[in-house]
Amino acid sequence: MSALQAVAYGSADVFIGLATEANYLIDQLQLPLSITRFGDVDAPPFVFLARATDTGLIDRINAALRAIPISTVVEIERRWFGSANHFKLGRDLVLTAEERAYLSTHPAVRYAATIDLPPYLFAEGSRGAVTGLGVDVMDLIGERTGLTFQPVSFGTRRESFEALMDGRVDLLPDIPLGHARPSGMTPTTSYAQTQWVVVVQAGNSAIAGTRHLGGKRVGIMPETRGFQRFDPEPITGAPLLVEGRDVPTLFRMLLDGSVDAISLPCTTANYFIAQSDLARSVEVVTPVNESVTQIAMAVRPDNELLLGIINKVLESTPPEDLDALRHDRMRYRPTNVIAGWSTMQRKRIVTVLMALSVLLSLGGGTLGAIRYRERRHARDMRERIALQDALINALPFSVYLRQADRCIVSCNSSFADAYGLPRDALVGVDVLPTATGRQQALNAMLEKLYRAALTKRRAQFADRTLPGNERDSDVFVWAIPLDCPGSGQDVVLGGWIDITLRKRTERALKQAMLDAKTANQAKSTLLATISHEIRTPMHAILGLLELELNDPGSPGRDAIRTVRKTAQSLLHLINDLLDTSKAEAGELQLDPRPTDVATGLEQPVLIFRTLCAEKGLTLKTDIDPTMPKTLLMDGLRMRQIIGNLLGNALKFTDSGGICLSLRWQPQDDSHGTLDIVVRDTGIGIRAEDKSRLFLPFGQAAGTGVGFGGTGLGLWICRTLVARMGGRIVLESRFGEGTEVRVSIPLMQATPTLSTPATLPIPHDWGHWRRVLVVDDHAPNRMLLVRQLRTLGFESTIEASDGEQALALLEHETVDVILTDCSMSRMSGYAFAGAVRADERWRDLPIFGCSADARAEARALALSAGMTAFLTKPVALADLTHTFNAYLRVATSVDRRALDNADDPQHRAMAAATSRTLCAIASDDSEARDALITALVQSNEADVQALRQAVNGGDADTAAGIAHRIKGGSQIMGAAELEHACVRLEQLLRESDMSGARIQAECVIALCAALHARLRALQRDALE
Repeated sequence: MSALQAVAYGSADVFIGLATEANYLIDQLQLPLSITRFGDVDAPPFVFLARATDTGLIDRINAALRAIPISTVVEIERRWFGSANHFKLGRDLVLTAEERAYLSTHPAVRYAATIDLPPYLFAEGSRGAVTGLGVDVMDLIGERTGLTFQPVSFGTRRESFEALMDGRVDLLPDIPLGHARPSGMTPTTSYAQTQWVVVVQAGNSAIAGTRHLGGKRVGIMPETRGFQRFDPEPITGAPLLVEGRDVPTLFRMLLDGSVDAISLPCTTANYFIAQSDLARSVEVVTPVNESVTQIAMAVRPDNELLLGIINKVLESTPPEDLDALRHDRMRYRPTNVIAGWSTMQRKRIVTVLMALSVLLSLGGGTLGAIRYRERRHARDMRERIALQDALINALPFSVYLRQADRCIVSCNSSFADAYGLPRDALVGVDVLPTATGRQQALNAMLEKLYRAALTKRRAQFADRTLPGNERDSDVFVWAIPLDCPGSGQDVVLGGWIDITLRKRTERALKQAMLDAKTANQAKSTLLATISHEIRTPMHAILGLLELELNDPGSPGRDAIRTVRKTAQSLLHLINDLLDTSKAEAGELQLDPRPTDVATGLEQPVLIFRTLCAEKGLTLKTDIDPTMPKTLLMDGLRMRQIIGNLLGNALKFTDSGGICLSLRWQPQDDSHGTLDIVVRDTGIGIRAEDKSRLFLPFGQAAGTGVGFGGTGLGLWICRTLVARMGGRIVLESRFGEGTEVRVSIPLMQATPTLSTPATLPIPHDWGHWRRVLVVDDHAPNRMLLVRQLRTLGFESTIEASDGEQALALLEHETVDVILTDCSMSRMSGYAFAGAVRADERWRDLPIFGCSADARAEARALALSAGMTAFLTKPVALADLTHTFNAYLRVATSVDRRALDNADDPQHRAMAAATSRTLCAIASDDSEARDALITALVQSNEADVQALRQAVNGGDADTAAGIAHRIKGGSQIMGAAELEHACVRLEQLLRESDMSGARIQAECVIALCAALHARLRALQRDALE
């Protein structure tokens, strides 16, 4: 009391204590306080305490408490707990963390809707919706907690019990709690109570109390035998309990005499008896006993959280609120669930009579409607037949309908005109006229398709030619079987269309296509002739001019340079024409492969830098420093694009300069866009000329004569850029200059190992090698022979085709074959295949030359067995690089190492090796000699193993040995041997055993040269 007064008058802020005690004192002392919330702890209920041995006293007290009506309990609580106005609780419950978590994870609760216990749970007859006091209480719980309750229907209470046990439902909403609590479930706090009563037929004076039930048949609800403790007990023995399916069934059993009495909860009995039809038929005579049955919900024993939540809601709900719900349900009168038999019979008779009258009315109306529809259907049928006949007759081609007995059912005027008869004369006939040859052919054609359509049961179509008086005509004829179940026999729809004009057009089109194909073949032949007959001598001319320019003593070098420039322009024009033809035919192919960006673009930049210097122009290059080293692209075509753009800029620029910019725009780790910008300070382009610059042979007005060119460069650039998936944009101002932007999506690639161009190039191959030169063009053979002699090859044999070369191989010994790929009698590809097929020449190096720079030509050469592929015009640098990679054999290197020790190159290599060894051995001569001995012995063993592995075809073992030799060469600083091992590893990875054998000899020879230098260092140290 003091604590409450302290809070009321400001001495304290909060009071914590028992709610009932606080509410009583607040009410008695009229303190200005309110109870606002409950604590988070579960308080135990108020109970009586007794010794555990006083079981009889405990049982009697429990029975007395259960017998107290709930209204009395409410009055007692109101008297002693005080006014309910002192509870000003929020709607939020005080829940534990586990309970709140349960609400968030289990928002929906399934409950068993066994609608057999009104007014707690039942279904209204008018709507069929589940309702009752249990549903009202669940709605109250849902408002307080946010839970939603979902009904799951079951036919019997036993099925609902089983569903709760196996987890199909979470809650039973209306469980009567008697002396024996139900097993396998845990009940909640009760929300209603009732008593069990005995109901008999009205006027049955034989049963006035429970003692009169001896030997009687008593109907009970399923699973309620535990509540049937009759007190006082029947005098003449126990009654016979008969279970009914549900409450309505029990009342029907009572009314038809199947049972003498029924036992029900009082509230349920009152609910049914309150209906007018049952009030005069049945009556309640006595309670089953004095016990009070509590109505509660039930959950599984393991669902303690849901039990606690429901109990908190029920216990925190004011009693008057629950009493209001119960009061509303007791006054509620639902739709009748069961009716008396006399009333039902009267209703049935009235219903039957009304139904008969409705049926008679409907029958009369239906007959009238049927007659009306028949008349209207007949009229519609006549109109439809007339419309169908008019439609068939209006068709601009011949149509007929024919039955399976061959009789013509219908036809149109076009069909009749073919026979020279009116339509009516043909309808019904089974034999068509055959007065003319055309009619005979037409009848045979129609008869054939008509029979095929009936036999195969599918549509038949054909193109036929009919003879005529002046000229034949083409027709498209058809016969389609129709499914007509009501006709009694099959019907075929047939006819024909004159397609003479279409056929003439098709024949003309085929002839035009044949002519176009012939013209295309002629063009291909012409282009092949241009490629071979013009480019071949042009390559010879360019090669000879190159040789003359390389000769310091050659007179007229300026004139030769001018001629060479003119020849290159002519060759560039021919290449543009060939590329244009390939692009128009859709045969312009790309060969994307990993390409070093710097190396791939070095050649056009160097060429145009020299050309710009000759015109007094500057060529600036701006390359993105973040540019990937290697990109997956067609390097040849990319150089062609940049070369065309730089060539156009150079052609139209007389002062100032040209700028080439390369930028990389990354999209992700491996993809990006290469932006190429070529900007010049030339004459610029007028706006009206821009649209035709990207067309074949398109040039700006007035530039063709003054600047030359064919107008193919930009068109080829646009075609190549489009094939690469990019775009090209040209911006220009007349008199100021032009800027061309190219954007191409590309992918980064892993750099590939290749023999670098800076390898030392030997010049003594030819002193001991003999070369067979095969070419059907004499100037080209002369060019190749002169180039070989320039490189030191003094012994050469010439052949004009593959067959002559094979004949020479039979009685001549050669070491190298240099052959053209395209020859008149036997091509270079066939010649290489024949050489590889003969075991005597299988290991001969074969180098192919072709003016076709496509990737397909290179692949064809390698698949034919050629060692390497060279593109015409073949420059001396190309021959040197190729021979350097493939023609290093042991005898040559040994001789260079042993006989030419005074050669400057040899001395330089030896000096480099010596410096490397001294650095490793820290200038200790003994350590250096020991290291030399170990390296030589290890390399000699590796050389023997390498020779055996290569000859035995063991690529994996050979690659491992080559890798080991490469590591030793890196220690010694022998770059030439290192690069040779890299090339051998590459050939072994590509399974090119023929090339690997040749390269292995090169590696072995270089190892011998290295050993000679190392031993020479040892000898020099001893001296």
